[in-house]
Amino acid sequence: MARVFLATDLSLGRKVVIKILARDLAEGLSSERFRREILLAAQLQHPHLVPVLQAGEADGLPYFVMPYVGGDSLRDRLAAGGPLPVREGVAILRDVARAMAYAHQAGVVHRDIKPGNVLLAGGSAVVSDFGIAKALSSSRTNQGDAALTQTGSSLGTPTYMAPEQAAADPAADHRVDLYAFGVMAYELFTGRPPFHGRSPQALLTAHLAEPPAPLALAAPALPRPLADLVMQCLEKDPARRPAGADEVIARLEEIDWSGERSAPRAALSRPRSTPARLAIGVLVLLVVVAAAGWIWRRTAAARTPLDQHLVTVVPFRVASADPALHYLREGMLDLLAAKLPGEGGLRATEPRLLLDAWRAAGGRESNDLSTQEADRLALRLGAGWLLLGDVVGTPTRVTLNAALLPTGGSVARARVSVEGPPDSLGSLVDQLVSRLLTSVAVGNSASGSAALTRTSLPALRAYLDGVAQLRRGQAGSVQAFHEAVDRDSTFALAALGLIQATAWWNDAALTARGTRLAWRYRSQLSSRDLALLEATLGPRYPEPSPSVEVYAAAQRYLQLAPDRAEAWYIVADKVYHMGEVLGIPDRARRSADGFRKALSLDSTYVPGYIHLQQLAPELGDTALDRRLDRLRAAIDTEAYWRTQQRWYRAVARQDTATMRSMFRTVPPGENAFFYMVSRMPLAVAGSPMDLAMAAYDSLLGRTGGQEAQGLGFGKASLQLVAGQPAAARATLERIAGPDNRDVAAREVFDALLAGGDTAVAAGRIPAIERVATGPPARDSSAAGDQRAMIRALLAWRLNRGDTVGARALLSRYRSLPGFDPGGAAPSLDLISVTALEALYADRTGSPAAPLATARLDSLLARADYTTFSTGRIGFAVLTAGRLLEKYRGPAAALSAVRRRSTWWSNDTPYLAAQLREQGRLAALAGERDEAVTSLRHYLALRPAPEPSQAAEVEAVKKELARLESGRAE
Repeated sequence: MARVFLATDLSLGRKVVIKILARDLAEGLSSERFRREILLAAQLQHPHLVPVLQAGEADGLPYFVMPYVGGDSLRDRLAAGGPLPVREGVAILRDVARAMAYAHQAGVVHRDIKPGNVLLAGGSAVVSDFGIAKALSSSRTNQGDAALTQTGSSLGTPTYMAPEQAAADPAADHRVDLYAFGVMAYELFTGRPPFHGRSPQALLTAHLAEPPAPLALAAPALPRPLADLVMQCLEKDPARRPAGADEVIARLEEIDWSGERSAPRAALSRPRSTPARLAIGVLVLLVVVAAAGWIWRRTAAARTPLDQHLVTVVPFRVASADPALHYLREGMLDLLAAKLPGEGGLRATEPRLLLDAWRAAGGRESNDLSTQEADRLALRLGAGWLLLGDVVGTPTRVTLNAALLPTGGSVARARVSVEGPPDSLGSLVDQLVSRLLTSVAVGNSASGSAALTRTSLPALRAYLDGVAQLRRGQAGSVQAFHEAVDRDSTFALAALGLIQATAWWNDAALTARGTRLAWRYRSQLSSRDLALLEATLGPRYPEPSPSVEVYAAAQRYLQLAPDRAEAWYIVADKVYHMGEVLGIPDRARRSADGFRKALSLDSTYVPGYIHLQQLAPELGDTALDRRLDRLRAAIDTEAYWRTQQRWYRAVARQDTATMRSMFRTVPPGENAFFYMVSRMPLAVAGSPMDLAMAAYDSLLGRTGGQEAQGLGFGKASLQLVAGQPAAARATLERIAGPDNRDVAAREVFDALLAGGDTAVAAGRIPAIERVATGPPARDSSAAGDQRAMIRALLAWRLNRGDTVGARALLSRYRSLPGFDPGGAAPSLDLISVTALEALYADRTGSPAAPLATARLDSLLARADYTTFSTGRIGFAVLTAGRLLEKYRGPAAALSAVRRRSTWWSNDTPYLAAQLREQGRLAALAGERDEAVTSLRHYLALRPAPEPSQAAEVEAVKKELARLESGRAE
């Protein structure tokens, strides 16, 4: 490729390497374009990459300069000592893979990974010449020349050349580097590459069609996972190789060295030599035939019908004297995606998916894809159409140019240019879309989201800014959407964006405003955005919707928008938070799969990372955590996200020092981090309860008043969960005083459900009874207090078989002012009284008891679990479980006690009680794995119970041991 010189940089007194392109490669190159492309490669800065320092031209020959790396190349190391020790080889491969992962994420493919391009210095490996192949191919003066592909494909070494590279497949991508990496790894551990000793033509033929000898046989001392990884990199079909270098790194890091084998390395048998009589012409013919067959097989395997209603819109070029128009580079994607909603006509590739794929293909703010690259991008996305465009403008005039091409074609079906003042942008986009649609026979869908391009330009600009920031997980999206609806209160899409933004950056007032305006002007929304609104607010809005219907609405949105990362995220989020409520088995894995899919569509979709970070330790998936760590490092996130990332990383790595230090700095009231106590105790060494208690103590030390009271209730809840009812009672009495009625009612339920002190609860009953049976309350506020006392009094009496006066109290409960029966989603009032009525029917031996129990179960199944906390509904859930076990058996009871959401609340006092019942019922119902998981979770929550709870904990340990031994058998 080049002549290489060692030189001295006189200005800095350092050694550098100058590479001057060979004359045959230099012919047909634009030297200036090559220099610009090399300077783009110079942006690659990574510890395991040799950077490009400068580039230029001398006597018509382009050259570039790199630092001189002292030490040997990997080729020298292999020549001197043969196969490398396994650990040394893995360390080198890990460094190379890290360089590849970084470069591939920047859209740069090496195309010539080999030992000669890997330099060893300072105990690590660095890779040289990244970006050179792209610079050569991109700087050809004739971009449309078919020779371009062949020139690019020839950049490589036959020994390390991937099949698609050897076959000059134009769809070859970063996976050619993975194949070359596999060849190099094979050589590291055996002393010679696959197909060693063959001519170049025979090598190419072998790479196309011949499987290499299994590495596990050639190097039996290798850990089997390492041998399998190398062989997977050597798959002929790129789709069967690892998805990317990130996966390679993760698998290298997971190798278990504890069982490393020490068997002697078997010598490779020398491949049979090619018979001398085989003419070189036949070899060449074989290569051509094999290449053609390989491309045909790859094309046939990958060929999927292109969607003739889908158009890939790449970011517009902006050539403008007015820098204020630069927002249209990305903004045009959102405008056209909204104007092409697909209702009978064209629809645009979802912007998140498009931008992620565009970046992977090499697109950047400072770099546009060529027409051929954009066409390949549209092909990969399955789009039947490609839309290219540019914006030309001044402060007083703007021109939008667009060309619509069929994917795989070179002739544009339509070329459209519209022009007008900048404040007419909305109507210009309308004209552009209308004229494009009349050029293709797929119908006219321009009516969708008409308000988007009919609003004022300032509102439109603010909206597009909000979309771009929300896409990147930036808090500024809230203010941008707020500005948009300030400027145009009828702007439904901006109002919907405001709801989405404030879902993460809590602002109740702005959420309410966005909700009100989006609902009022919802007729402006396309069917997909209307489905998003329904999935967000609930299908029965403005009334509460049952959780099961909210989940169904999320699934409907996904069916309409499977190309949106957000749609996959919303469904996965419902499964994550409400999987048990919805009766979805394997909640953690199912939700993790959904979040992974969201990130596969948009790797910068920050919310998807957060829940996956939470799930990684819950699933015990350390590889996932490491992979997320590498991916999120490339995202410029807000302080909000960085704080969450730091916390969850500390949890996954059991870094208690970091967690404790964060407890001292988390703002008062920010207790969302402590949800782990209910979700991930199995993943954290020691007791997460101790950490959570420390967090509450830290927060309580910095707060006062009502906020401190709320935090005190939260700490008391955790103490109950931990099996420390006496400590919980002391916490409650410190924050609320002994005469507080809320505390009195709470202590009754604690005694009934969570091992609280029954003597203390009995002492509270007289005061509770005076309120419950006193004069009926006259207003809703006082009536709510009276109903709370009736709940506590009846729960206490009925659980002790005392039914005297219960009927009258149940009647009073419903008749007091403000009783809320709820609608399609029953209220807490209705669920609570129904639970008491079912318990009363059971205690009195009424034949209606089974029917009353079934009614309670039905209400619980239709509840909206986001409107009240798990703690407040805990009594009804556990009562339903006990009654259903009696009347319908353990399977029905198990379905009831599973119902708890994972929306964080500091009111989760009965979590351990639910887990204990879930484990017991699952064992009875034959669900042994669920029983084991539930009981393990219970025990993890109670590492240090008070003496009053020790007997129960010991009983659970014995039951768990019995179940585990049975499962092992």
